Amino acid sequence: MQDVWMHKPLVPVQGNHDRSVRDGNFAKHFNTDNSFNENSPTKTAMNGTVYSFVYGDALFLAINYEDYSADGYFDALKAWMREQVKAHPEVKWRIATYHKNMFTGSNSHQDDVDGKVVRAAMLPIFDELKIDLALQRHDHIYEVIGPVSNTSKTLVSSGVQNVEVVGQPGARENMTGKKGGVFNVKDGTLYFLNNSAGKKKYEPRNEAAMLASLDKHEVTNYWGLFSGKFGQTGEPTFSRVNLSTDKIEIETYTVNDLGEPSLFDSFTVVKDNATANTSVLKSAQVTVAPNPASDMIRIDGVTADKVQLFSMDGDLVKMERSSNEMNVSALPVGMYVVKITSGNDLYFSKVMKK
Repeated sequence: MQDVWMHKPLVPVQGNHDRSVRDGNFAKHFNTDNSFNENSPTKTAMNGTVYSFVYGDALFLAINYEDYSADGYFDALKAWMREQVKAHPEVKWRIATYHKNMFTGSNSHQDDVDGKVVRAAMLPIFDELKIDLALQRHDHIYEVIGPVSNTSKTLVSSGVQNVEVVGQPGARENMTGKKGGVFNVKDGTLYFLNNSAGKKKYEPRNEAAMLASLDKHEVTNYWGLFSGKFGQTGEPTFSRVNLSTDKIEIETYTVNDLGEPSLFDSFTVVKDNATANTSVLKSAQVTVAPNPASDMIRIDGVTADKVQLFSMDGDLVKMERSSNEMNVSALPVGMYVVKITSGNDLYFSKVMKK
């Protein structure tokens, strides 16, 4: 693979099989930033295994959990994460990537003691820093988990939309009987694991098995966290991630023995900044008319800095700046979501295009 990897940017994350502590083998292959070890009171065993970078509208935090047992390591890691987030207030997304998973449904690692230790130490900082997406490793299984409230270890059910029910729960390939979905991470973190690129695989647990192990993993209603597809296809997998300011789209493919890919699952991550300043449109305050509309829609009751029109799948289809009008004549018939930005206030409505 050298002819490929020597010409592609890589973002390596240290895993449990990379612990060549004696000679620091990891650092011999990757030229990653080593400022964490240069400045931290507690260092990693191998250089360059904790680092960050900004790509587009996202801050990526590459985290090493393999040295979790070192005295003071979690405190040093959390201090570093705070520094990275403080240094990049301009980004829309905060994405953490690491090997040792914080949530999983596999029979191999759900009860691991080190996973419980990592959750206890790191969930508070994930909540404090509002980590949007966690890209996990370690378990060779496919899992869409959350958004999870990191304070209560419960599902933020209001953040789960448009998930399809495609079968009865319990099948190895799809334990939840679900696929797809739009996940709003405004109030929690979405934890994602896309199986493995090889053929070594782990088996998924069912709800009863998760409940029976409550005394080991200590996550009440663990099964309830699995909001999307969860299962084991048995084939090598890879994911394509498309990131923009408005959304993150993730498509995962399986690969058969002939090297042919097939779409296994796809979902979208969004983050609506719904706060005390966010309102659903009320006719007495702000209106979108006419509704249904054939040609033009007009917003009354507020001065719009930006008007965005989204499909019901979460795709941005049109945007106007500094205008209270939008031409929708060329759009297909159907229902759309209108998002209006006025100063620090956000307003949402639905409009039918006829």
